Amino acid sequence: MELPASLEIPFRLRDYDGLVTVSYGVDRDPAFWGFDTPGLLYQPLNLELAKGFPVCEARIAYEGSGYHALMGWIQLITHRDPAIGVAVEATVDLFPMLSDADSPFVVFGHAPTFFDAPANPDHGTIDWIADTFLAICPDRE
Repeated sequence: MELPASLEIPFRLRDYDGLVTVSYGVDRDPAFWGFDTPGLLYQPLNLELAKGFPVCEARIAYEGSGYHALMGWIQLITHRDPAIGVAVEATVDLFPMLSDADSPFVVFGHAPTFFDAPANPDHGTIDWIADTFLAICPDRE
């Protein structure tokens, strides 16, 4: 199941050109996206409750090779109470297996792909906003 490309973002890093292609759509099959993978999520999830939430993937095409292409994705989640229009909590979003890591990256590596298929059926009346950033660690000189 492919997601339609909806946004292309050019960038330049370390004297090389790159392109982030962001694709997104509606989750109509949570098992296809891995929601049935044991131990991957914080809690067992009724797959039917994940239907209808968004799916997002950002792929990097980059002319630099090797260590030039080391970068990562950081995702911040903000919960906002719509009744008062104020953020009540903001956190760095990490996979459960990385929750003890001292790093803000949800994904880090060689031109890494970002993927998220959020599903928070218990969020009630709280707005749930995700902001995702492609970032690098400073070069050492």
